Amino acid sequence: MTNISLIYTTTPTYEDAYHISNILLNNKLIACANIFNNITSVYLWENEIHNNNECVIILKTTNNLVQAATNKIQEIHPYDTPAIITIDPVNTNDKFTHWINDCITL
Repeated sequence: MTNISLIYTTTPTYEDAYHISNILLNNKLIACANIFNNITSVYLWENEIHNNNECVIILKTTNNLVQAATNKIQEIHPYDTPAIITIDPVNTNDKFTHWINDCITL
């Protein structure tokens, strides 16, 4: 088991994804953000099928900072109902785990 968590969310634009990532990094709530630009999301909203381009962000943090990071994302996210999903890896390599912990130890 590892103390690392990933947080998945989407944003309407690259600028929004970069803004969220920078705020979380500056507050030391995450160690890293991977931004995947120009993905297609197909979803139901208000009983209609929608198709939009979005960005996916995968945020890397520690288990004890997930709630604070999630709260900050909700506070600054441009969507009314953002998807903010925590993924707990079964295992991470030791060097990566140490790097994450070293980056965001308060």
